[in-house]
Amino acid sequence: MALYQGENQKMTGSANSTNRFISGAENLQKIADRIVRNDDLCKLLTRYNQNVLDDKTPVTNAERKELLTSRIKTVPVLEKEQEIGAYIIVSIGTVTSLGTTGLNYNITFDILCNSDIWSLNGYIPRPYYIMNEIDSMFHDTKMKGIGPMTFMGAAPIKINEKMFGYTMLFNVGDI
Repeated sequence: MALYQGENQKMTGSANSTNRFISGAENLQKIADRIVRNDDLCKLLTRYNQNVLDDKTPVTNAERKELLTSRIKTVPVLEKEQEIGAYIIVSIGTVTSLGTTGLNYNITFDILCNSDIWSLNGYIPRPYYIMNEIDSMFHDTKMKGIGPMTFMGAAPIKINEKMFGYTMLFNVGDI
């Protein structure tokens, strides 16, 4: 028999699920923090020469700040004047219920690069390096209240004639 709380008439088992969406959203900040700590991703997103990964110059605090203020976004909007460079847009996608207390949801990473900086040495596109770093950082890892994140796939996206990239999809569950 289900037990209900007197004030809100909710089952007592669901009392611990009141912050399910907030816990999921807090993971967006954790993801951004992890990306900023990755030196190779910092270089790929802020330095636009073709041999960026061979560059041994340490990542500066200014470059890390640029990532947080303009290169990593949690709002899926890219202003027209920002179409120069490389970006990662992180968002929570489809959310489904796992019963009375849990949630299952998708996290998407949109990796966008201007065609002028697309190619790196060796003909491997910049987005592939970025996707490789994201995959190695997040596939089979746990975050607050969830885990593990599982890579589900990637698909090409085209924003306009200059901005292209890929959408990566990770599934996470049980918040």
